[in-house]
Amino acid sequence: MLFLLAVLAVATPAEVTQQGRLLDAFGVGVNGEHTASFALYDDSLATTVLYTTGDMTLDFVDGYYAVKLGPLASQATSASELWVQITVDDSALEPLQQLGAVPFALSAQAPPESVAWGALSGMPTDFADGNDAVLTEAQVDNYVANNGFLTEANWAAVQGIPAAFADGVDDTLSEPQVDGMVSNNGYLTSVQWNQVQGTPSGFSDGVDNTLSEPQVDSMVSDNGYVTSVSNGAWTSTLSGGNGGQWGSWSNWQWCPSDTFMCGMRTKVEGDQGFSDDTSMNDIQIACCRIQQ
Repeated sequence: MLFLLAVLAVATPAEVTQQGRLLDAFGVGVNGEHTASFALYDDSLATTVLYTTGDMTLDFVDGYYAVKLGPLASQATSASELWVQITVDDSALEPLQQLGAVPFALSAQAPPESVAWGALSGMPTDFADGNDAVLTEAQVDNYVANNGFLTEANWAAVQGIPAAFADGVDDTLSEPQVDGMVSNNGYLTSVQWNQVQGTPSGFSDGVDNTLSEPQVDSMVSDNGYVTSVSNGAWTSTLSGGNGGQWGSWSNWQWCPSDTFMCGMRTKVEGDQGFSDDTSMNDIQIACCRIQQ
């Protein structure tokens, strides 16, 4: 098997996490669980063993794995170099791989709780005086100007102004100017009656005619409606009953002017069986007013 070492990272104090990838003879990553053990030495020749694990079951995914080593003894954390020997399924992998962490990182037991400002190294020049400076407006304007941005602009400095705006006056068009512009675009600004097309024939003389009463009566008559009734203008009479020749007619009674008979009712005595019948004893006629 071929072993490729990836990285080493410090986990908790005196512990390290070692990651790598294990490939088979065909260069394919190993998968599944395998028995593995790890040993740390002070050189590539495995002269002095500084740390060792017992056999453990390690899960490989496409050859990749990660394992935590430690806690480490002081001689391991203080060593100038650390080399790892890995054994997988009783097969020791060669050569040993050097761990990349520096001794300081391995021997650190706890992070510092505080650091003095003066102890910081690599500080940017602008922070060296300990002041968080605020730029003045002039400094900002100067910085922006150096980058090609405008900090202010006058009307005279504006380029590409349309010709109509060049005089700096926001002109208001007069009504004749607006009419002229609209007229040039084919729209009507005013119209005369004789310019209107498609006028109905009844309006062509320009007069809104009002019909006279005879004209209205004539129009109504043509449609079969009664327009007036005069006394004695009846063309026929209706008779009813079977009283024979007895009795005599009274004089004609007419509905008042501007009215017409619109209904009637009679008062008749029924057959008495044993004596003279009076037959029709009375009549009432209803006259209705003609609507103008």
